[in-house]
Amino acid sequence: MVILTGGGDCHICFWELVLNKKTKSIRLQQIKKIPFPDSIQSVKFYPNGELYALALLDNSIKCCFSDSDNLSLTLYGHKLPVLSIDISSDNRILISGSADKNIKIWGLDFGNCHKSIFAH
Repeated sequence: MVILTGGGDCHICFWELVLNKKTKSIRLQQIKKIPFPDSIQSVKFYPNGELYALALLDNSIKCCFSDSDNLSLTLYGHKLPVLSIDISSDNRILISGSADKNIKIWGLDFGNCHKSIFAH
C-alpha cells in the first residue's frame, strides 16, 4: 500500500506501510520525495492508481503519472487556492473546491471545466 502526502514544504512524499511481524508494529517508510514550485494544499491518487492529482497554492491543479511523475494535465480556473479535490471512481471527473467559494467539475480527458458552481 502506498500513501501520498503533500504540504507546505513544497514536496509530495510517497510512503509505504512496513509491517514488523516480530514486534507486530507498523511504520511508514518514505519511498520518494518530489519537489513542486509551491505549497501543496491537497493530494489524491486516481482510483486506478495510474495518476495522482495535487492542488497547489498557486490556484492550479496538476495531474501526474504515478510511475514517472511526468505531468499529464494542469487545470487552471480558480482565483484562490484549491483546498480540496476528489476524483470519480471511473477516473474521468475531478471536483475541486477553492477558497474563491467555487466548486469546479473538470473533465480529466482534456482538462476542461464542465461546470463552475458558486457555493458556500
